Amino acid sequence: MDRVAFPNVFIFNANTGALLGGVRQNGSLTEANFLFMLNVLLITTTPFQVVQRTSGRAISSTNDSLQEGEYDVPCESEIRMTDEAFVQRVISSNQSGKANEFTYGIRGRDGRCTMSVEQEGAWVDTGFRRWVTDAAEHTTGINSLQNGSLMKGDIHENFNNYLISGNLNES
Repeated sequence: MDRVAFPNVFIFNANTGALLGGVRQNGSLTEANFLFMLNVLLITTTPFQVVQRTSGRAISSTNDSLQEGEYDVPCESEIRMTDEAFVQRVISSNQSGKANEFTYGIRGRDGRCTMSVEQEGAWVDTGFRRWVTDAAEHTTGINSLQNGSLMKGDIHENFNNYLISGNLNES
């Protein structure tokens, strides 16, 4: 599935006019989620705003649905894209050999089946261990209960097909 074949939200550097990227708004992307994503992707030394081009309205961290269209990112400093490696979402599988312990831990915590991204090599190479706070220091952290969530089968299938996503930083 080509997830970016038809973006309907475009992000521009307001200082240069350069296209920074685009995303597909399927109705569930909020202004807060969009700002969260941009704070991961864009590297600046000063704060930036995101302004809807047609209305001139600066968006804010609300649960309002992000409107389709073009957005400018004015910033007093240079805007660079992160150099952090992108790890494509993969269908969950057991590559670490500890799936049973992990699965039972998630089921014990949440009471249902598990879903997680488990590509340990990419996980280690990208340094995602730094985001895990409940794993022993000598482990990669990929089997941390913080790296799992639960979904019904039909929802998990939609997740694998990029029809839904989640931001685990939100409650």
